Order: sequence, then structure tokens, then C-alpha cells
Amino acid sequence: YTQTIDTKKLSSELRGLRPPGPTRFGPNYFSELRLAPERVSEELTGYGHNGVSPFGLDDSTIPVIVCKSIVVVVDDGDNVNAALTAPRFVWMGGGD
Repeated sequence: YTQTIDTKKLSSELRGLRPPGPTRFGPNYFSELRLAPERVSEELTGYGHNGVSPFGLDDSTIPVIVCKSIVVVVDDGDNVNAALTAPRFVWMGGGD
């Protein structure tokens, strides 16, 4: 299993998290997605070089984006929850 990030689609989805209006990000706001500098990453996550994990972060306000191909949405009528599917592990790499 390998996936690449479609940054145009990701940008569109991130913009869509806010309703149309003055608080919505402009169309080019996310046009240059980049990794945070190592110092900033460590300050935000508590993890140093090559050790950043989206699980167990000190700051729970940092959103974690997961590829839809590894999750299934479970709707029990009252709440919609996401649950990981097979494989039962996730290998995270730094990408290209």
C-alpha cells in the first residue's frame, strides 16, 4: 500500500472545512504546503527530527489528516465515527 498526496485536492478539502464567507481561506492559501521547520515541528509536537507521529501529540488541536483508503466510517445513528480498517497498522513515511 502506498499513496501520494494530491495537494490540490487536499487544499480544496481544507478550504471546505470553513463555510463560504469571510473566514474561509482564499483559493491559493494552501498552494504551497510544506513541512514545518524542525524547530517549529518539535515545539508543536514534542517530537524531534525523524520522530514526528500524529498519535499521542501534546497539543490535541493539531488536526491529523488520514487517507480515506485506510478508514471506514461507522454511523451508529447518533454519532459518526471513523475506525481504522485492514491492515491493522499504519506505516508512515516522510514521502518523496
